[in-house]
Amino acid sequence: MRFGKLLGLGLLIAACWVVPGIAQARGGMHDGDGLTFGRPLLQALNLSESQKEQVRTAFTTYRDTARPLWQDRRTTRQQLQDVLLNPQGLDNAALQTAQQHLASVQADLLHARITLAQTLRGVLTPAQLTQAAHITQQLRELREERHQLLTPQTQP
Repeated sequence: MRFGKLLGLGLLIAACWVVPGIAQARGGMHDGDGLTFGRPLLQALNLSESQKEQVRTAFTTYRDTARPLWQDRRTTRQQLQDVLLNPQGLDNAALQTAQQHLASVQADLLHARITLAQTLRGVLTPAQLTQAAHITQQLRELREERHQLLTPQTQP
């Protein structure tokens, strides 16, 4: 029974580790996290060549900042998984250390995404920001409608 629980816990941890990576490779979870301007949104704003170059530079800077953090997050998740799956017992100190480090890395990644969003916002004109806000609101409404359509209705 204990082996089954450990196996189940291991599968759960593996899923929590793999799914965000897949989502990130596909462009983010739930069509972005709301903090960055995604590629489809930026393309819809008809950026000038100068703006496109500034956007490329901003994304390059972001990737250069985030790449070591992504690696650190991956390594820390592996360490966390190893601590949780250790058959000798749970090392609470190692678990706490890994948890705190993972929280710190995730905070650093959030800061990098916010910095990117602020930089991109500075590239856009007021009219483009208005258009981006309008498109984003429409997308939210469509996601909510999709969610309502796909949520089973309860029978009285």
